[in-house]
Amino acid sequence: MTHNQAMLYLLMQNANRQVSLPQIMRFTNDNCNSVCAVVHSRASDLRIIYGYNITNYVRKKNGRQTSTYQLNINKQSLNKMRRLFGRGKQIPHFTKVIQFDKKPIQNDLFERGHHQLTFYFK
Repeated sequence: MTHNQAMLYLLMQNANRQVSLPQIMRFTNDNCNSVCAVVHSRASDLRIIYGYNITNYVRKKNGRQTSTYQLNINKQSLNKMRRLFGRGKQIPHFTKVIQFDKKPIQNDLFERGHHQLTFYFK
């Protein structure tokens, strides 16, 4: 199971509820060959590539920062996606990408090149 698959599976099991960063890391550790240390990138993949509505909540409490992720989906769509996707199955696209443009953005001193990604949905 890939990190993207594991994260989507866990978020679907907890749809419309927040899942903590440590929970996601534990789940990927148990179900993949490695711990997913870049959860924000996996969430971005699920949003941009596959079209899922995933919200990241970052809160500060007692000087500590906590992060949670939530899959926002209505019940009808969730049931349809659950029929299409299970443990170890390919991730279905929630929306179909019909065109993709990649435009370079100027490099800064500290980062390698960035690209602005523009997706057009049907």
